[in-house]
Amino acid sequence: MSTKGYLMYKKSFLSGSLLSMIEQGFSSVTSFLTTIIIAHSCSMQTAGQYALILSLSLIVLGLQRVIIAVPFSVHYPKYAEGSEKKRYYASTFSLEFIFLIAAGIISLFLGGKASHSANGITFFIFFVGYLYKDFSRQLFFGVGRIGNCLIMSITQCVAQLGMLIFFRSNLSLNTVLGIIGGSCLVCSSLFIASIFKMTLNLKDILKTWQENWWTAKWSIGISMSDSVKSQMSVWMLNFFQSTESVAIYNNNNTLATLPQPVFVGLSQYLLPNLSASIQTESSKSVSKKVYSACLIAAVANLLWCIGLGILGKSLIGMLYGESYYIVEIKSLKRIMDAALADSDSPLLCFVDEVLRGTNTVERIAA
Repeated sequence: MSTKGYLMYKKSFLSGSLLSMIEQGFSSVTSFLTTIIIAHSCSMQTAGQYALILSLSLIVLGLQRVIIAVPFSVHYPKYAEGSEKKRYYASTFSLEFIFLIAAGIISLFLGGKASHSANGITFFIFFVGYLYKDFSRQLFFGVGRIGNCLIMSITQCVAQLGMLIFFRSNLSLNTVLGIIGGSCLVCSSLFIASIFKMTLNLKDILKTWQENWWTAKWSIGISMSDSVKSQMSVWMLNFFQSTESVAIYNNNNTLATLPQPVFVGLSQYLLPNLSASIQTESSKSVSKKVYSACLIAAVANLLWCIGLGILGKSLIGMLYGESYYIVEIKSLKRIMDAALADSDSPLLCFVDEVLRGTNTVERIAA
C-alpha cells in the first residue's frame, strides 16, 4: 500500500470510527434525557413500569442481533458483487419482517401482562418500532452507510425528545410507549426506504437463515444468557422490592451506560469492517485497525472519566433534583432561622428521624 493510500485508509477508518461513536452517542444521550423527562413528568410507578417493558424489549432485541444483525455484518461484506449478495441482502429483510411479525404477536399478548397500565396496541408499537430501528442501524453499518445512520438517529432522537417534552404535562405510560415506538418506526421506515429490498422466495430465505444460524449458534447461548441475566435483575427488584425501586435502578443504570458509545459504536463499525478486511487485506493491516480501535477506546474512555468527574453531580441532579438529605438539612435550617428571627420567644420543636426514615421508597421518591 502506498503512503498516500495508507493515509487515505487511516483517515477513512478513523472518521468511520468517530461517526459510529457519535451515532451511538445520540442514542445513549437520548435514553438518558428520556429517563429524566419520565422521572420528572411521571410517577415513580410509571417510570418503573417503563423500565420493565424496556427490559423485555432488550431481551428480544438481543435475540434479533444474534440471529439477524450480527450474521449480516459478518457475511454481507464477504460477498462479491452479484446475484448471491443481492439474494442475501433481500432475504435478510424478509427474515427481519418474519421476526417482527412474531415479536409483534408476542407483544400483543404481553402488553397487559408486563404492566396493567399499558395496552396491547402501544406495547406493540413500542416493541416493533424499537426492534426495527435497531435493525435499520445495524443494516446501515453492514452496508457501510454510517452517515445515513447518523442522520436517521439524529432525526429520531429530536422527534422523540421533542414529543416527550411537548406532552410532558400529560405523560402516561401509553403516551411514552407510543411516542418512542412511533418515532422509531416512522424514522427507520423513511430512511431505510431507499435501500429497502425484500424477497418472497422461500428457498432464498431458508438459505439465508441457514447461513445466519451457522454464525449465531456459536454465540447465541452466551449472548442470550448475558442479556437475560442483565434484565432479570430488573424483574427481581420488582418482585422482591417494588416497581419504584426499578425506576431508581433504571435511572442510575442509564447514567452509568452513558459512555457506551465508545464501545458499542466501535464494535458496530468494526464487525463488518474487519470482516471485509480479513478477506482482502494482510494480517498487518488488520492488526493496525485493531490497535487503532483500542487506542480510540482508551482515549475516549479517559475523556469520559474526566468529564464524569466534572459533571457527575450535575448529571445526578438532573435525574433526581436535590438530594433527599440536602432537602432535610434545608428544613432544619428553616427551623433554626425561624428560632433566631424571634429569639425573645421560646421555641420548642420536635424533629423525628432526622436524615433517616423508615419508609425507604417514599424517602427516595421524595
